[in-house]
Amino acid sequence: LPICLTIGESLSWISGRLRKAEIRDLGRMAGMAELLEASSALARLDDAESLAPAVAAMAGTMLDGQSAATMLLESDGTLLATAAWQGHEAFAIPGAGPHRPSDIIDAIRVGDVRVLDGPDGTKTPLLVMPLRGTGEPIGAVGVLLREGAPPPDAFMDGLGRALATQAGLAFERAWSMQSLVDDSLRDELTGLGNRRHGAVLLSHLAPGSTVVMLDLDHFKQVNDALGHGAGDDVLRAASRYLRGALRDSDQIARWGGDEFVVVLHGAHEGVRTTMERIRAGWLATS
Repeated sequence: LPICLTIGESLSWISGRLRKAEIRDLGRMAGMAELLEASSALARLDDAESLAPAVAAMAGTMLDGQSAATMLLESDGTLLATAAWQGHEAFAIPGAGPHRPSDIIDAIRVGDVRVLDGPDGTKTPLLVMPLRGTGEPIGAVGVLLREGAPPPDAFMDGLGRALATQAGLAFERAWSMQSLVDDSLRDELTGLGNRRHGAVLLSHLAPGSTVVMLDLDHFKQVNDALGHGAGDDVLRAASRYLRGALRDSDQIARWGGDEFVVVLHGAHEGVRTTMERIRAGWLATS
C-alpha cells in the first residue's frame, strides 16, 4: 500500500508538471502568433500617428498588461507619451507628459528591458521596452503589468524585445517616408510649400476659406538691376514676412517665381482689410 501511494503521488506530480508545461507551451505558441500578427500589422502602417497607439495596444495585449503607452524621446531629452492603451483598468503611465523620468530614459539610453516600480508607489510593475531602430534609441513602450505579477521570464522578455525592435524600425520607416513627402512639397529657396503643395491646398478648400493670389511688384527690376542672388534674398525675406504676418491656421505656398498662393480660413468677411494690412506692412520693410 505505501508503494502504491508513493507511485500514485509520483504519477500525480508528473501529470501536474506535464499540464503546467503544456499550458506554458500553449501560452508561448499564442505569444509567437501574436508577435507574427503584430509584425505583419506594423509592416502595413506607414505613419507615426497610427503606429504609436498600435504599438501600445500590441504590447499591452501580448504581455497581458493593464495599460500601456508608447513614449518617444524628443531631441531635447524630453520623454513624451504619444499614445496610450487601456486594458483591464486605467492606470497613469509615467511619461504621460513632457517631463524626464530618469529611470525610463536611462533604460532607453542603455537599450535594456527593465521592470520598474509602478506609479504612485504601487506594487504594479512597469515593464519598459526600449524602441530602437538602426540608429539612436527613439523611445520606449511601457506596459503596466498586473499587481503582484512576477517579472517576465526569458521567453516573454524575448517577445518584448522582438516587438520593440520591430516597432522601432517601423517608426524609422514612417519618419523617412514622411520626410520624403515633406521634401517633395517644400520649396527649396523659401522653405514654404511649393506649387505641388499649393495644388493640394486648393484641392482641400472648405466653406468659408478665402484664396488669395499675390506677387511682388517690380520683382523683375530687382533681378535685372541687382542680379538673381538679390532676387532670391527678396523672395526669402517676403516668405519670412508672410509667415509672421499670417495666422498659424492660414496656409501659404510659393506658386512660382514671385507669386504666392495663400489660403485664409474663416477670414472671408475681413480678407480685404487683412491683405491691405499685410501689404502695408511689407512696404514698410522697404
